[in-house]
Amino acid sequence: MNLASGQEKSVACKEGESIHPLGFVRNDFVYGIAKTGDMGQTVSGEAVIPMYKVEIQNSKGKVIKTHEENGVYVLDAVLEENRVILERATREGNVYTAIAQEYISNNEEEKERKIFLESYTTELKEKQMRLTYKDGIADKEPKVLKPKQVLFENPTVVSFEHTGDEKKYYAYGHGELKGVYDTAGDAIQEADNFGGVVLDQNQAYVWERGNRDLNFSIPGADALAANIKEQLTGGSSPMQIMEKARPGASMDLSGCDAEQLAYIINQGRPVIAMLNGSTSVILVGYGENTIVYVDMGSSEKKRITFKQMDEMTAASSHTYIA
Repeated sequence: MNLASGQEKSVACKEGESIHPLGFVRNDFVYGIAKTGDMGQTVSGEAVIPMYKVEIQNSKGKVIKTHEENGVYVLDAVLEENRVILERATREGNVYTAIAQEYISNNEEEKERKIFLESYTTELKEKQMRLTYKDGIADKEPKVLKPKQVLFENPTVVSFEHTGDEKKYYAYGHGELKGVYDTAGDAIQEADNFGGVVLDQNQAYVWERGNRDLNFSIPGADALAANIKEQLTGGSSPMQIMEKARPGASMDLSGCDAEQLAYIINQGRPVIAMLNGSTSVILVGYGENTIVYVDMGSSEKKRITFKQMDEMTAASSHTYIA
């Protein structure tokens, strides 16, 4: 719905498919189309309905861009001012493994504006902002218009359903908000670019660049690892296990590197690291340049470098769950 005009537009799909609104880039509507039969889960065990096609529709309802790749699905999208970043995945059975992102950019040059915002400074009021007309203003006398008739209408009220338990992660850096994300992993990667922090929807700290011990090992790590191993063997997914251990506080840390996970481990939280779609290890400690994990096969603790752990989880696109 156009809130200014009240005009409504609809997007249709075929039977057995569903529409997933992704947002707007300028005035263009971005949405994905998914097949209900493609429902599955990520490597971490999170249920997903992947989109096989993404379309961009302009304000007139015309599809101006279609993105579709054979054998590649879209799990989510991040929309910026002039581009769309697609979170892609490939499928094996009903399991979807993340692959490199794809970018859709708007290369259309913005038309030159006749009115623009600029700043100026005076000694009395210092920095101020004003609207500047490119061609100047011919009539400099202000005009006051008074309506002869006023029509009162009920204001338009748009209600958005909010369950209150939706997870959101806020990345801060250099004293300002850098982005809001659905997964902790995406927020951590953004905050790390600025040496910042990540907060959750309750304004509790989730991650910091520093402020952690140089060396740490989770107390009772052997018992924790044994419990997690038992649940994994029983068929529970990594996300189900962590959600059971910390209801409402489990985190998808996918995309992070091993060194970024040290802060999470320092909070006494074991991290399940997926090596591929079916094999995992449990991170239970770290050193200055190393990380400690429990091997699910032998139940032995092993210490390797951060870089080696990154290489081990490359096949799962660095999927981590805490």
